[in-house]
Amino acid sequence: ILRLALDVREGREFMRGDYGTAQVIGKEDVNQELVLKADQVLVGTNRTRRRYNQRLRELKGFNADYPQAGDKLVCLRNDPAKGLLNGSLWKVMTSSRETVKPGINLLVSPEEDDPDRGVAKIKLLKAAFEDPDADIPWQQKKRFDDFDYGY
Repeated sequence: ILRLALDVREGREFMRGDYGTAQVIGKEDVNQELVLKADQVLVGTNRTRRRYNQRLRELKGFNADYPQAGDKLVCLRNDPAKGLLNGSLWKVMTSSRETVKPGINLLVSPEEDDPDRGVAKIKLLKAAFEDPDADIPWQQKKRFDDFDYGY
């Protein structure tokens, strides 16, 4: 995956096929069984990523508006004090009850066993999940951790 990601970042082309444990397929080859079996699905655009995450959450039985226990998240902004790295994957252990407050508190653990990262307490802005395309002012956004679904 890292080699493929580097190729994409540097503008090199890559072909469909198997790359060790990674597989590159075209959209005409995508089917529900294949996607549900995958450890991780990488797509080309944020719009496609949001659609896939929404559909995969539905298929896995997650129907809450906000992340819930068992959901898979990807970190979108570093916070070294909490051990949060942009691009790292996390699993929601617990989430707080919904209130009228703008944030929701979660306890998350690293997706992969990583001795350098342990359980983290994060606070997410609910508005970022209610309308992912909204342009949230930095003054508001900076007070919260930045995550999205990471299927």
